[in-house]
Amino acid sequence: MRRAFPLVAGLGAGAAALALAVVALPVRVGAGADEAEVRAALENRLAGQCGERQCEEFCAQYGDAALPVLVEAFRKPAGHGTKARLAFLLGKQGDPAGLKPMKDFLEAPFPAVLEGEGYADVWCTMMGIGFLGTADALDYLAKLATESYWLERFERDGVHPRILYKGTSRDEAESLWRLRCDAILALGASGRPEARARLEQLKADCSHPRMVREIDGMIQECLIRERVAEEKARLAREGRELSPEELQFHLLKTIIMPTIRGAAPDSAAPSGE
Repeated sequence: MRRAFPLVAGLGAGAAALALAVVALPVRVGAGADEAEVRAALENRLAGQCGERQCEEFCAQYGDAALPVLVEAFRKPAGHGTKARLAFLLGKQGDPAGLKPMKDFLEAPFPAVLEGEGYADVWCTMMGIGFLGTADALDYLAKLATESYWLERFERDGVHPRILYKGTSRDEAESLWRLRCDAILALGASGRPEARARLEQLKADCSHPRMVREIDGMIQECLIRERVAEEKARLAREGRELSPEELQFHLLKTIIMPTIRGAAPDSAAPSGE
């Protein structure tokens, strides 16, 4: 399940790298930003780096004003990773209305072969839904994590797609497994207690040891994200300002490694780090 995300540097490196990618920023309403300004800013954003931090910076700057522009852009045909980037932005924008265009995209019939960017668009859209993190979004991901959903879906569409990605080909059974794991990964990336509860329920309903291991990894991923967000909020309340390097070291020492080891987080003050 651990694999590199081309849009999020280091996301596939494990729980610590995923948690460190989160840089929570306050989202403002976007007052004074007209549609033309948002469109121009979006074009520039899509042309450059568009990982979690960059998406959060964009959404913090343009807030509610970004939603209609993002929805319109996401619904259009796009290539070269554009739809994947737009899915991240829609998720980070945080408006519940962003779920429908992403869900509509995933519910459209897949081709017989999901290749390259076509497959990346699918799992990045799941990630965008995870970042959105509303109850409806998390419920939908939990449904995508079940075998029964996909079997019914493939029967409905008359196709059971095979994934071909980065030179590797998966048969139909492995492709079904991959799609389920993508939904589990998106739940873990949500970093919300409600997502962790859904993962726990999926685990309770699962009898396959390999899938249980996948879910366990994402339960830990989700917990790390929760604790990282709580610690950042604590530091902000106390008025502590750390450089990005200091913050990463502090989170690694006090939150991430203790969580991986199964210990309670150590929220000691970061002075002297």
